[in-house]
Amino acid sequence: MEAGSAAEQAGQPAGRGRLLLLGRGLGGSGRGGLLRVLGGAYARVAPDATAYAHRSSRLMVNVACFYVGDDDRPRRQAWVDELSAVLHDGDDAAYVNFVGDEGDDRVRAAYPGATWDRLRAVKAQYDPTNLFRRNHNIPPVDATVPGARRS
Repeated sequence: MEAGSAAEQAGQPAGRGRLLLLGRGLGGSGRGGLLRVLGGAYARVAPDATAYAHRSSRLMVNVACFYVGDDDRPRRQAWVDELSAVLHDGDDAAYVNFVGDEGDDRVRAAYPGATWDRLRAVKAQYDPTNLFRRNHNIPPVDATVPGARRS
């Protein structure tokens, strides 16, 4: 955040100072964030060469926190949400290995546009009955098989 931002005007620290304060008072362990700087050889791979199409993204971020019991979850989720909001740079791309149980839209964010279409065609060829449909399913092109949707 820049000086004079809405957060700073509201009396909250901005930028790195805010990041340092986010973990205070949470207690326990099992929380963290991963920042991967992308670019270089990684960015020189064509977006359609692999299933990972986000080659122009400059940063990959993963924020996670473990919780113990349902009573602990809301406080831990609030920490994840706040840190994620501070780090968000406007790029809503997803890396499928960091996607939890967040719904079909988030899975689609991992495989944008032509990547999704290409993977569905591959799925139709090698798994036409959609046997392997657990986790983050990519349904085959034929939407008459179990778990498949027309999207």
